[in-house]
Amino acid sequence: MLSPLQLRQLPLQQQAQYVCEYGKFVDSKFEGETTVNMYWLDKYYAEVIYNSLSNQVQDIELKEAFHDH
Repeated sequence: MLSPLQLRQLPLQQQAQYVCEYGKFVDSKFEGETTVNMYWLDKYYAEVIYNSLSNQVQDIELKEAFHDH
Protein backbone atom coordinates (compact mmCIF):
# COMPACT_ATOMS: atom_id res chain seq x y z
CA MET A 1 0.00 0.00 0.00
CA LEU A 2 1.34 3.42 -0.92
CA SER A 3 1.82 6.01 1.80
CA PRO A 4 0.05 9.37 1.41
CA LEU A 5 3.36 10.95 0.32
CA GLN A 6 3.94 8.26 -2.33
CA LEU A 7 0.37 8.58 -3.57
CA ARG A 8 0.68 12.36 -3.89
CA GLN A 9 3.71 11.94 -6.19
CA LEU A 10 1.55 10.25 -8.85
CA PRO A 11 -0.39 12.23 -11.48
CA LEU A 12 -4.00 12.91 -10.44
CA GLN A 13 -5.57 10.29 -12.73
CA GLN A 14 -3.15 7.61 -11.49
CA GLN A 15 -3.92 8.60 -7.89
CA ALA A 16 -7.63 8.13 -8.58
CA GLN A 17 -7.04 4.77 -10.26
CA TYR A 18 -4.91 3.57 -7.33
CA VAL A 19 -7.44 4.70 -4.72
CA CYS A 20 -10.35 3.06 -6.54
CA GLU A 21 -8.41 -0.17 -7.11
CA TYR A 22 -6.79 -0.63 -3.69
CA GLY A 23 -9.02 1.39 -1.37
CA LYS A 24 -12.13 0.10 0.34
CA PHE A 25 -15.16 2.19 -0.62
CA VAL A 26 -16.71 3.84 2.45
CA ASP A 27 -19.36 6.34 1.33
CA SER A 28 -20.42 8.99 -1.19
CA LYS A 29 -21.78 12.48 -0.77
CA PHE A 30 -23.21 14.85 -3.33
CA GLU A 31 -22.71 18.61 -3.33
CA GLY A 32 -24.35 20.22 -6.36
CA GLU A 33 -22.39 19.13 -9.42
CA THR A 34 -19.72 17.47 -7.27
CA THR A 35 -19.60 13.86 -6.10
CA VAL A 36 -17.17 12.90 -3.34
CA ASN A 37 -16.35 9.21 -2.88
CA MET A 38 -14.47 8.24 0.28
CA TYR A 39 -12.12 5.25 0.41
CA TRP A 40 -10.14 3.64 3.26
CA LEU A 41 -6.50 2.80 2.47
CA ASP A 42 -5.36 0.92 5.62
CA LYS A 43 -4.03 3.96 7.53
CA TYR A 44 -5.74 6.95 5.91
CA TYR A 45 -8.82 8.02 3.99
CA ALA A 46 -8.91 9.38 0.46
CA GLU A 47 -11.74 11.49 -0.90
CA VAL A 48 -11.97 11.37 -4.69
CA ILE A 49 -13.75 14.51 -5.87
CA TYR A 50 -15.54 14.22 -9.23
CA ASN A 51 -17.30 16.78 -11.38
CA SER A 52 -20.58 14.98 -12.05
CA LEU A 53 -21.22 16.83 -15.31
CA SER A 54 -17.86 16.15 -16.96
CA ASN A 55 -17.26 12.85 -15.10
CA GLN A 56 -13.70 14.02 -14.42
CA VAL A 57 -11.65 13.77 -11.23
CA GLN A 58 -11.10 17.29 -9.89
CA ASP A 59 -9.00 16.52 -6.83
CA ILE A 60 -8.11 13.93 -4.22
CA GLU A 61 -7.98 14.88 -0.56
CA LEU A 62 -6.15 12.64 1.89
CA LYS A 63 -7.37 12.48 5.48
CA GLU A 64 -5.41 11.13 8.40
CA ALA A 65 -7.12 8.48 10.51
CA PHE A 66 -7.24 9.24 14.22
CA HIS A 67 -7.29 6.40 16.73
CA ASP A 68 -8.10 6.58 20.43
CA HIS A 69 -5.69 4.57 22.57
